[in-house]
Amino acid sequence: DDILAIAADKVALLSPGTVATNPVFHAGLASADVELAACDALLAEVAGTAWRAAVDGRELTVDERTRARSSAVWATECAARAVEFAYRAGGGASLQDTCPLQRRLRDVHAIAQHFLVRPDTLATAGAVLAGQGLGVPVW
Repeated sequence: DDILAIAADKVALLSPGTVATNPVFHAGLASADVELAACDALLAEVAGTAWRAAVDGRELTVDERTRARSSAVWATECAARAVEFAYRAGGGASLQDTCPLQRRLRDVHAIAQHFLVRPDTLATAGAVLAGQGLGVPVW
């Protein structure tokens, strides 16, 4: 929403129109939108599995936990890419303290540094998928 508000009025240097009229912006926006929708669907599926397990009074299986962990990593990476797209599309306006995009960029990168969603967390999930067991079981 923040980048759409900025793009409606911002005219980049040497551009014939606003950012919102730029086909490159359109492609990036559509890509970010569909990627976030895919993340949302996957996280809803994973949460549904966890909810059903809780209702049934059972613990999640190792495979279900693995899926949840790797899904969280992927969703965090998707969120970071979407925010980075918006930040770059905002151009110099994104640098201003009054621009919400600079805060969103810091926030998403702060979350992405958490040990549960760092990319190397996928190594544990991949080991489980490969039948290698858990090297470091942080579940």
